[in-house]
Amino acid sequence: MGRVQETGSLIPSLDGSNLSYEFEKDRVANPKEQDISVVIKRVNLNKKIPENLEYLDDFYDKVTGTSGTAFRDKNTGKIIVSYTGTNLDGNAGEDIYADASGIFLGTGFHYPPAFKFYEKLAEKYGAENLIPTGHSLGGNVAMRVALRYNSKMAIVYNSAPLYMKGIQIKISPIVSQNINQINEDIANYTGRIVRIVAKNDPLTNISENSNGVFVGDKFTLPILSEHGLDPIVENDEQVANILRIINTEEQLVSTIEMVSSRMQSLKKKKRSFANSNSISLEGVTSSQLIYLDAMQAKILSEGLINVSTSSLELIEHSGEGTQYKAQSLYDSLTNSNLGLSLSPDELLSAFAEAGVHYDSIVGEISRRCSDKEKEVRNIVDAFNRLKTNLDTGIQALIEKDKELENMFTLEG
Repeated sequence: MGRVQETGSLIPSLDGSNLSYEFEKDRVANPKEQDISVVIKRVNLNKKIPENLEYLDDFYDKVTGTSGTAFRDKNTGKIIVSYTGTNLDGNAGEDIYADASGIFLGTGFHYPPAFKFYEKLAEKYGAENLIPTGHSLGGNVAMRVALRYNSKMAIVYNSAPLYMKGIQIKISPIVSQNINQINEDIANYTGRIVRIVAKNDPLTNISENSNGVFVGDKFTLPILSEHGLDPIVENDEQVANILRIINTEEQLVSTIEMVSSRMQSLKKKKRSFANSNSISLEGVTSSQLIYLDAMQAKILSEGLINVSTSSLELIEHSGEGTQYKAQSLYDSLTNSNLGLSLSPDELLSAFAEAGVHYDSIVGEISRRCSDKEKEVRNIVDAFNRLKTNLDTGIQALIEKDKELENMFTLEG
């Protein structure tokens, strides 16, 4: 038995996306089953529900074939809303129709049941706690749900596109309305969508080459796992890669929330200063004004450091994936399946004469990635220097002003 059957990956979105298939298959096979403990027992026989996930709810819509399962991440309290992909072992007919009509033709007819499930969970657990996720067709649904409700974060795996650009939206008013609404929601979206794909995922490669519309930050895993999730779950290196990506993305989200929260607290403090003073500049004393300005600069500088550091980590990971692709492309130059009676060395020599060689592919890509990482690293260093200078300046002011010293002491 492997990790899929024994423990899962312990990455909530990855395991949730994988488990949603099992819940859907059981709902299709046993439509009258009311005892969820029996359903969970059958699911666990095929794929283990990890110890860090608690089942909350699931749904299956027979008309559209759309389904999903909700879990609570026991470590964070977040609600993982996992939408199911094309399930050839469950409701293949409905899912294939959803792929063809809902995505390729752009009708989006399969979305309403997913919206209804999300709204139900948002009302019960709070929209701010929900993380849509999904694989394949389920990734398409998760992206659409995130855009519709402006979810703080969504994570999708080997996702189908939202729709195919170039499909005539004049096919019907339904198609036009769906695509226009998607584009409007994309323009207004303020959250983060993480799109994780395997290097040789056929759905991703075909969709991207056929004008498929995706959203979010794409991260390519250097693994030849085709389209499924099980090979990824079983691969220690890729599980670690995904965990690093998600943790960094979550750090970006939490930093933005932290800065916003601390700035709101600072505004409240300014009002409290004004209410306690009778006559003063802008309602606050000069020391209080210095304190407010210094704290605002401190909050923003710390936020900028966190954001730039997280961005550097994501760029480094993207660079690793890009360099892996470049190396794979170079290795493919010696592919003897080109119908040519040339040896690998002869092939490389022929390409070199045309200016295509190791340095023009792998070397050039590596240098470009290195330059970009260096650029971002310089930004991180600049923000760290800024914070150091701010801290030094604040300390110098504190030493001259007892009132200011007391305020920073209370701040902790």
